[in-house]
Amino acid sequence: MASAYWNSSAIYIYAGKYDLAIEHAKKALLLFPAHSVNSLKAMEFIFYAAFYSQKYKTAYKYLLALQHSKVPIDEFEQSKYIFWGICLQFTKGNYASALKQLLQKQIISRDKMGWDWQSRILQIQCFIELHKLEEAENAIQTLRQYIWRNDLLNENVSKRQKHIYFLLQKLAKNGFQYKHIKPPLNKHLLLITKRNAWEPLGAELIPFDVWLKKKLKR
Repeated sequence: MASAYWNSSAIYIYAGKYDLAIEHAKKALLLFPAHSVNSLKAMEFIFYAAFYSQKYKTAYKYLLALQHSKVPIDEFEQSKYIFWGICLQFTKGNYASALKQLLQKQIISRDKMGWDWQSRILQIQCFIELHKLEEAENAIQTLRQYIWRNDLLNENVSKRQKHIYFLLQKLAKNGFQYKHIKPPLNKHLLLITKRNAWEPLGAELIPFDVWLKKKLKR
């Protein structure tokens, strides 16, 4: 029964029904043995669903529970939870604090086109939000080399990731003046919102297209 609730929680997350996802994950959590790996996974689902639905207090509560769990977790999982905390800082507008933590070396950097990629994207977003435009432009240029290196190593650079790079490059070339290039940006955004859409339960906690659309509306 616990596994059934856990699986249905995942289905509801993919369907965007986050309240139901939280409800079912909590039921799974009650049924799984305390301080088990499965209980951690149930709490992770609660965190994801709460984060996606902007219930950040709930997300933070379960993040703390994950970080202080008695279940032994490896350094990669610990580093992942640190990154989740950074994402929460970003949503609160604490960009300087988020950036300071992002610039510290983390174990998740081993996952090149997953967590490390997303850490780099979030750094760029922090630079932009803090109006550190030169640093943002340099980081975007570094991202180009990063994609090239990982392509040579046959790492899976997704079409979505390449489109995100293209959008960032377009922004940098136009001095991050959104109003001047809204039409081409909006046109290219369609390529990642429809053909290469964001997927939940991954490293991209803050969907890039959602963030950029908000910037374009300002």
